[in-house]
Amino acid sequence: MAAEAALRVSGASADSAARDVLESKQCYAHTMEFQGLLVADSFPFACGFGVPSKAGFGQYMPKGFVVKSWVIQSNSTDTAGAAELNLVHYPYNSLTGTVVSTMNLDSTYTSNTQATASASLAAGSIVVQIGAAGTIANLVDVDARYRVTLYCQMTEAL
Repeated sequence: MAAEAALRVSGASADSAARDVLESKQCYAHTMEFQGLLVADSFPFACGFGVPSKAGFGQYMPKGFVVKSWVIQSNSTDTAGAAELNLVHYPYNSLTGTVVSTMNLDSTYTSNTQATASASLAAGSIVVQIGAAGTIANLVDVDARYRVTLYCQMTEAL
């Protein structure tokens, strides 16, 4: 009977360890969207219901996390447009942001660009900020559509 109990405990520990490994590999996606002209130094992307982001107000992450990758899709009639997009992290209760990753958008009619950011980040907001004035060129389609998807992984248990 003691041997059987020991096997049960051992099996439960193995299950728990396996679950921890699987949970550590789970990624989740967050999507932000914008329609219109990209303007320098702005935070046009909305995380839901069309409310644009701003410094310190974007997609909130309640615990430490890593951005595994991020992707932008665009649908535009611009044929030679370009813009720099910065992924910026604002720690909890702070308006001081740090650029985590930068992506250069080539706005050909259907563009799909991906960049990787691997820094471990503390709880806080993550936003997409358009680069400075010199990083935007030839964007004239007022109906251009942009969708950013972040693929994140928690580094702390919830």
